[in-house]
This record gives sequence, C-alpha cells and structure tokens, in this order.
Amino acid sequence: MWRDLLSTIYPLDCLSCKTALVRGEKEFCLSCCYGFKPLDFSKEKYNPVTQLFWGKANIYYATAVYDYIKSEKLSELIQCFKYNNNKKIGKEFGKIMANYFLDINNLKTVDIVTFVPMHKKKKRKRGYNQAEELAISFSGNSNIPIKKLIFRTENTLTQTEKDVFNRFENMIKQFEVIKVNKKFKHILIIDDVITTGATLIECVNLLQDKYNCKISVFTLAFRNI
Repeated sequence: MWRDLLSTIYPLDCLSCKTALVRGEKEFCLSCCYGFKPLDFSKEKYNPVTQLFWGKANIYYATAVYDYIKSEKLSELIQCFKYNNNKKIGKEFGKIMANYFLDINNLKTVDIVTFVPMHKKKKRKRGYNQAEELAISFSGNSNIPIKKLIFRTENTLTQTEKDVFNRFENMIKQFEVIKVNKKFKHILIIDDVITTGATLIECVNLLQDKYNCKISVFTLAFRNI
C-alpha cells in the first residue's frame, strides 16, 4: 500500500530503462524483464555450466538463470550493480534467483549458502561485494542460512580481459577457507556471472577439501565464450 501511495507522489523508475513503473511492476518494467534471456538448459544435470567443472573440480551441480550477452539490458544492469553502487539491483536479482531455485531438484538438499569473496581493499573501494549482496537477498528469500566460508588472500586484477589460461593462472592460491565447527550436507556458492569458471573452480576445490560434502554453484548469468 505504501509503495503504491509513494509511487503516485514520486514515480518509481525501472532500474534498467528508467521509464516509470506501473502498478504490478517492481524494480524492472515488464518490457526489460522480457529482454532478459533465461537459459533453456539451466535445470538439466549435465548442462554447459556444470561441464565447465568437469575434470577440474568435484562439483555436484552448477547452473545459472540467464544468458549473459554483452551490451544487452541484463549485462548493462549487472555492470551498474557491480560498479555504480546500486544495491537495489542485486536485491531484486537475489529474489529472482531464490524463486528460480525452488524449481531445481538438484539443489533441494542445500543447507548453507556462501559466496565468492572479494578482497577487503577492493570491497572498501567498491562499497560492497556483488556476490555477497546476491547471496544475502537469496538467503532472505529462500530461508537458507548464509555463512561466509571463503576469504580472498590476494587483491588480483579483474578477470574481464584475460584469456582462459590466464584466468585460471590468476586464481591459483588466491583464496582460503574459513573452517567452522559444523558439518554441512550441501554447500551452495553464489556469484554474479560465470565465464570460464576459473574463480569458482578454485573455491569449489578448497571447500571440498575442508568440508567433504556436496558443493554446487548457482550464478545469476552465464557468459559463454
């Protein structure tokens, strides 16, 4: 009710195209939402995201919600979320991920959510870790507890412009696991975009070594290169 009243006084704009939202729309207008491209394989056990980990990490399951295509609305929103200090975008995408999660049978046994960490210097500069913001929203909307289980030991350069080999090389020994005195059955790692999987493969292997349980990965988008 208060949202509807507020929108009549101060019209709320779509976070993507900036046009005024109408009743029933929240954060993103329907036109922009239709422009996001859900992956048609994301609920399959042996989908292309899972295949990124084959022979590299003992993954139970991995998937993503959307197809990441550069210069389209979704990629622009993710860039805005990461670099323009807009947590609202992450909060809404976290809800979308939580709703999508309910239909994925391979993730029904997840009992803890964690996220890809960001080095403290980069987090201080950016203001927040986008993967953590997604995980917080996801946790709040799925009622699955969240716990920081990994921390970053080195402040590495961005992976964006690196080739496949250098992405993997850049991630070697960049993380450590936080050991807690609790046994988990199934850990879910959340991140914003997966490309080669280099960062997540390193995280999966470290968690597997420490906790010896099912490890799965869930990202907002998959960028197929």
